[in-house]
Amino acid sequence: FEAGAAMLPDRLRRQYLDRRRQHDPESTKPDLSTWIEAAQEFTMNKDFDILDGLPEAQLELPELMEIMKRQSAGKETIRRLNDKIELVGILDHLGIPQMPVVYHTRQPADVAALTAAFGEIQDTNFDIIVKPTHLSNATGALAFNGPEWRARKFEAWMVAEHMDKFMSQRAEDCESEALKSVAAGYVIQQRYRSMVEFKWPLELRVVTLWGKACLAVWWWGRDKGPKNTTPHRTTFFVRSTNGCPAGQGIWRVVSRHPGGNRGYAEALRLFTEGLPVMALMSEAVATAVGAPFLRSDFFVGSAEFGIRLNEVAYGSSAHLMDCEADKLAAILQQGYKVCKRAGSEVFEKQLAAESGMSGALLAALAAAAEVQLNPVPAEECITPRVTLPTLPQHDMVANSAKAEGLLPPPAAGICSPPVAQQMARVSAAALVRSHGYFPQTSSSAMQSVVFQRVVAAPPKMVSPAPLVGPVVSVGYRR
Repeated sequence: FEAGAAMLPDRLRRQYLDRRRQHDPESTKPDLSTWIEAAQEFTMNKDFDILDGLPEAQLELPELMEIMKRQSAGKETIRRLNDKIELVGILDHLGIPQMPVVYHTRQPADVAALTAAFGEIQDTNFDIIVKPTHLSNATGALAFNGPEWRARKFEAWMVAEHMDKFMSQRAEDCESEALKSVAAGYVIQQRYRSMVEFKWPLELRVVTLWGKACLAVWWWGRDKGPKNTTPHRTTFFVRSTNGCPAGQGIWRVVSRHPGGNRGYAEALRLFTEGLPVMALMSEAVATAVGAPFLRSDFFVGSAEFGIRLNEVAYGSSAHLMDCEADKLAAILQQGYKVCKRAGSEVFEKQLAAESGMSGALLAALAAAAEVQLNPVPAEECITPRVTLPTLPQHDMVANSAKAEGLLPPPAAGICSPPVAQQMARVSAAALVRSHGYFPQTSSSAMQSVVFQRVVAAPPKMVSPAPLVGPVVSVGYRR
C-alpha cells in the first residue's frame, strides 16, 4: 500500500501508481501470502461462489464486483443480507448490537399501527428513521423527532402515504440481482445521533476478506462528486499484516485532511479506539454467513447506544477501496481457488443455533463502552479556510510538521524503499494539525497510539521527470 500516494487526489494517485507499475512492477506487487492462508481456512457459503465465472487473468476490483452482482440472482443468503427486515433477525441471532426497531411491514402501511408506533413521539424527543427494506442510497427514507413532528404537524397517515409511494419502486438497474429480488417493505428504527455533530452520524465502513477485517473507510464522497461534498475528509484505515496472520496486523490511518477541525480529530479518535470491536463484529457476521467479501457499516459516537451495526453490503462500493483495490482483487480472486465450501443450508442451521456473541466480542464491547465521548458542536466540525503552500507533496508534509514542531529526530535507519519512515509519539490533535502523521495501532491493545509519518521517496524511473507536480494553493472551507 502506497501510504504517501494515498494522500493525493484520486487522479494523481492513479497516475502515480500506474507509473510505478510501468517502471518497477515488482515494487507494487503485494504480498498476499497471509491473506491466502486466511482463505484456505475459511469456509465459504456456496451462495457466494463465483469461481466458475472468473477468467484466469487477474480482474480489477470493479470487474469482480460486477460479477458478484450478476451472480447473486437466486442466492437466498445474499438476498437476506440485502433485506433490512431479515438482516435484523440475523444480527439478533448473532447478538450484534443494532438500532431498536419500532415498526416494520411488507404490506401497505397500517395507519392504526403507525399511530400506535408514533404515540411516544407526541410527548418526547424520540428520534426515528423510516427506511425501505428494498431500496438503497437513502431512497425513500424519512427522519424526524418529536419536536419536528409537532412543528410540521405530521400525522401517521402522511407517513403511510409516503411509505406506500416507495413500496411500489424497485432497486436501480446498477444494483445486485439479489437486491432487486428483495420484497418491498419498510422498517422504522430509532435514529442514531453522534456526539460529534457532523450532518450525519459518524459511520465507519469495515471491509472483511475471507472472514478477516482488512480495511475501513470513513466515506465523504469522491473528488469528482458534487461541489457541496467534502472528499478530503475521506479517511482510510488500512490493516498492514507485516508478516502477522491476516486479521492481526496493525491499523494505519491515511487521510489528506488539512486539519483545523476539532470534530474531525475527535471522530478519528473514536474510530481508532472503536476499531477493534468493529473488526470483531464484522468478522463474526462474515464468518456466520460464509461471505468471502462483506462490508459492514457501523455507527459510532453515541452515549446512549454506543457502537451499533447499521447495515451490510455485498458486491458493492468498489470505489471505497481505491487505495487497496489491486490487492483486494488479487486476494479475492486467488482465494476462491483455495477456500473450503459448504451449502447454504449448513450456514442456516448454524445461524439458527447461534445464541449471542463470543466472549472475546463481549469483552471488546465492554472495553469500547468505556471510551470517553467528548461532545463537539456543529460549528466546530467545520474546517477554517486555509491556503496550502505551493510545494511538492512530500515537501509539504515535512514543512507542515516542522511548522508544528512535530518533526521527530532523524530515524537511525531507513526502511526499504520507496518509503522512508520516521516515528513520533504525538497526540490525536497533532495528527490532524499535521498533514503527514497517521496513527498506527495494534488491533488487540490500543491504549497507546503511535503516529507514523510516511514520506514517499522517488521511485525508480527510466525518466527523471517527477511523478507529482507542485501542489497549487488549495482552499478548504469545510
